Amino acid sequence: MFHEPLETGLQALLPADGILREASHYALFPGGKRLRPKLLLASALSCGAEIAQAIDPACALELVHTYSLIHDDLPCMDDDAMRRGKPSLHKAFPEGIALLTGDLLLTLAFETLANAPLLGEKTKIDLISLVAKAAGSCGMVGGQAIDLLGASDEKGVIAMHRGKTAALFAAALQCGARIAECDKEIVALFGEIGEKIGLAFQMEDDLADGEGALLILGREEVEAKKVGWQQDGFKLLSQVPFDTTLVKNLLQGLFVTRKKNPAKSASRTQRSGQSAEN
Repeated sequence: MFHEPLETGLQALLPADGILREASHYALFPGGKRLRPKLLLASALSCGAEIAQAIDPACALELVHTYSLIHDDLPCMDDDAMRRGKPSLHKAFPEGIALLTGDLLLTLAFETLANAPLLGEKTKIDLISLVAKAAGSCGMVGGQAIDLLGASDEKGVIAMHRGKTAALFAAALQCGARIAECDKEIVALFGEIGEKIGLAFQMEDDLADGEGALLILGREEVEAKKVGWQQDGFKLLSQVPFDTTLVKNLLQGLFVTRKKNPAKSASRTQRSGQSAEN
């Protein structure tokens, strides 16, 4: 139900023309499952907001996610040659253009949040703060730094996954609740749900790809952590005082058996901290 407004909204945000538009379009379309913006929309609607209020912030979140994938693929980061079944952006375009496209999408995300037409100024400031924290040293950038240095134990690999994957899941659900003007306790609760489910989702991804936590903790421990975080997330979701069916259905759909992607894995380096991309 969210696919068409998301695709339309993302198309409308791209630069008018030039190589940065071409590169941005290449990176964004066709997209993955758009999990993070869909979670934002689901939590917003579940808590009483309208989709028109939430579509711009949802698109902004996808811009942030896509920027992170572009930068993660660069030779100085994960050095991945393939992304979503086609050459990574820095393989299809000059490496410098790929770097700038990531920069463009990140800054465009915050411009989009700041200019969201149907939200009050305080709400926009809160959304910017939530997304900035999830994307920065406490989130994706911090997780990527751990990845680059190498996570060698349980504490490190969990911190890496909490930053690279779970932080944006948490921000997605929190932003939706904030758009619906939920109180701080509900916004915080959605953050806990997103973190638990994000960690479980990354464990599922590691199990499917034979990487990440699996190489450090072993299959049995990774399975146990995935199930534990998954159960904790859904228990917390049951405490939300709204009809969260939309959110629950999306989250349940994350945990399906996924086959290893040979093309994706073949292009990767030996470093263990690949983040879930969808």
